Amino acid sequence: MMTTIVMESTTEKVCEASSDACPKLETMFDATPQIVEIDGCQDITCPGNAVPYLVATFPASEIEPFYPMDVVNPFNVIPPSTISGSVIDYYGKICDGGVWKFTKYPDGIHVNDSDTIMGEDGSLTGKKSTLLVVTWYGFC
Repeated sequence: MMTTIVMESTTEKVCEASSDACPKLETMFDATPQIVEIDGCQDITCPGNAVPYLVATFPASEIEPFYPMDVVNPFNVIPPSTISGSVIDYYGKICDGGVWKFTKYPDGIHVNDSDTIMGEDGSLTGKKSTLLVVTWYGFC
């Protein structure tokens, strides 16, 4: 007698923007964003075609500063001209240890108060940075 093993699998989409372990994502913005639903998950958007850019600091990031003096300056992820799809997915936002972090830097980062631009080739993707604040490129 032959026995067939029954295998079941389920998938569940994890919506990082609504994680109970992290503060509400909208509290991380310097201007109130619009909360929208994309693919069953909450996401953020700003009317008027403004795009969000994320600000972090090197001490709260796995990214090493290019110049030692840059360690005191915050940096921002270079924003795209437009975002199609989810802002959460674009920046790779995750809830890690009760804080919001991001892991994607598609066009690199710009170090504030300097001309330093790093990672335009996507080489920084995968490194975690704690989100300091989200602001808007354009007008919200």
